[in-house]
Amino acid sequence: MESHITRNPSAAQEFQPDALTRLVLNLDLTFHWIAGSDSFWFKRQTRTGDEFVLFDAATGEQTLLREPIETCTEARVSDRVLSPDRRYAVLCRQHNLWLRDMVTRAERPLTEDGVPDFGYGDVDPSYDREVVSRRRKGQPNPLRGVIWSPDGRFIGALRQDLRAVPERLFVTEYVPPDDTYTHPHP
Repeated sequence: MESHITRNPSAAQEFQPDALTRLVLNLDLTFHWIAGSDSFWFKRQTRTGDEFVLFDAATGEQTLLREPIETCTEARVSDRVLSPDRRYAVLCRQHNLWLRDMVTRAERPLTEDGVPDFGYGDVDPSYDREVVSRRRKGQPNPLRGVIWSPDGRFIGALRQDLRAVPERLFVTEYVPPDDTYTHPHP
């Protein structure tokens, strides 16, 4: 009797984080401000390939580019994003963005429409590979998708609508956070 072994991936493999993230476009957008201007560029994935987009923050106009533009990068400190002069910070509280004056410590809300699974800084959990490590170290989750213009006049913020995405288990911890494991006594 001849054995036939199929080499098709199992149904469970289709739901592994890497397999799912390959199906979703633009999970990790990085915005690059152009020094001395009100514009930034970013790479956008499409079904037919990558596009480079120039965005004018003052007018909202978008232009397709032939190639990326070399620019400066954003200043980031864990759960907040600092302005270029480090005077202000944007942070997320209850799915909304807040502005903190780093000198006076005064804060004010920037948005009021953030909701669970459609908040500012929310990212598909299958994309975040470091969540368990950060929690074990007592570190906050980084604020993602928020960037300042080089002159500090504008803030760009990304929202990802995850309300229709079903919850799936992506990471299971078997070791307690303090790395201790109690063996049962015979």
